[in-house]
Amino acid sequence: MTGVKRYRKKPVEVEAVQWTGENVAEIGALTEPSVPKLDPVTRTLYFGGDQFAKAGDFIVRDFDGALRGVTPRAFEATYEEVPADER
Repeated sequence: MTGVKRYRKKPVEVEAVQWTGENVAEIGALTEPSVPKLDPVTRTLYFGGDQFAKAGDFIVRDFDGALRGVTPRAFEATYEEVPADER
C-alpha cells in the first residue's frame, strides 16, 4: 500500500546577493560568466527564460549553478546565513 509521505528539504548551501537596483558590480561577481540583462526603467534583471529579479529580490546561485530571483519573504523563509566559521 502506498500513501502520502513527508519530505524535508536537504540542507544545501547557495550563494546569494540582494539586488538593490544599483549594485551591478556585486551582481556581476555572483552571475559571472553570465551577464543578466537589465531593464533600466524598471531596474529588473533578466537571467533568461522566465527567471528575473526586481529590486529587493535576492539573486540565488543554486547548487547546480542556476541563477534565479527569490522574493525577500521566500528567501527568509528558506535560507539562513552560513556562519563565517563554517564556510
